[in-house]
Amino acid sequence: MTVRVIIGDEAIEKAQSKPAVAKLEMIIRRTMDGDYMIMDHADVDIIVMPKKMKVVAFPKNLMSDLVYSTENRLFKFLSKKGLISVSSIQAGSIYGSLEAKMLEGETHDTVKLTLLNIQKWIEEERPYFENIEADIKRYMNCGDSYNSPVLLSCTKYLSTTWRSPAYVNR
Repeated sequence: MTVRVIIGDEAIEKAQSKPAVAKLEMIIRRTMDGDYMIMDHADVDIIVMPKKMKVVAFPKNLMSDLVYSTENRLFKFLSKKGLISVSSIQAGSIYGSLEAKMLEGETHDTVKLTLLNIQKWIEEERPYFENIEADIKRYMNCGDSYNSPVLLSCTKYLSTTWRSPAYVNR
């Protein structure tokens, strides 16, 4: 996001008259109480709660170290953007969930900025979880026997080419 410096009263009025428009392209739903449920990630579902000023991440199917590291990367990303309080990150009331409090914004809508930044984070993560399916299909077509040379070469290929974002140093 760029920062513009405007000097003078006329320039301030001109800048405030044009609202910024952003388009979200995610699988997102709004609940009856106004919460936003984002289900666009392969490992976690994310809920943004405007009334409670919270962000909660739930595991989709199975809780594992990879899911925890995915939730950890999400909250680290949001804290670097200044949208959540680092000291408020904690385990949620549902098994495997993490939650954090959003910071109150004086000039900007924190909820909208959080939704935009979650979309950015998902776009950064997308290559990793889209390639997993292709690699699994390649692995399943490698051979039937446990000790077959084809299967051994496939496991060697997968271990050297596919890198989970949990194990990639950023």
